[in-house]
Amino acid sequence: MAIISEVEEESSSSRPMIFPFRATLSSANPLGFLEKVFDFLGEQSDFLKKPSAEDEIVVAVRAAKEKLKKAEKKKAEKESVKPVEKKAEKEIVKLVEKKVEKESVKPTMAASSAEPIEVEKPKEEEEKKESGPIGKILKKKILFN
Repeated sequence: MAIISEVEEESSSSRPMIFPFRATLSSANPLGFLEKVFDFLGEQSDFLKKPSAEDEIVVAVRAAKEKLKKAEKKKAEKESVKPVEKKAEKEIVKLVEKKVEKESVKPTMAASSAEPIEVEKPKEEEEKKESGPIGKILKKKILFN
């Protein structure tokens, strides 16, 4: 039969211990920050005693550098694409504005309320009318009267 206090001791020994760490990163001295991290690891854990510690640290540094390179490359690609996208976007906006402008042009007066305008008939049409049989008769009448 197990006693509750023994079960608690067993479970607490399997939990990793958490230690607070506080340090300030200065962009002028990033290695000073890393020295504090390694000092803390040496004091609070057995990590640096492992034979593979150096290799694991090198792998972590390489992974961090690769991640940074990918982020910079992605940012550079976005910046090189942005001017092209912005230019295309501006052209689309202009086209849409022109289309809206054409569609929104409305006459100032409705056709039914507009005043009639007198238009002179071209002389050719008058001559055609006068050249017909009735026109000839009217012309003779006007000339002889």
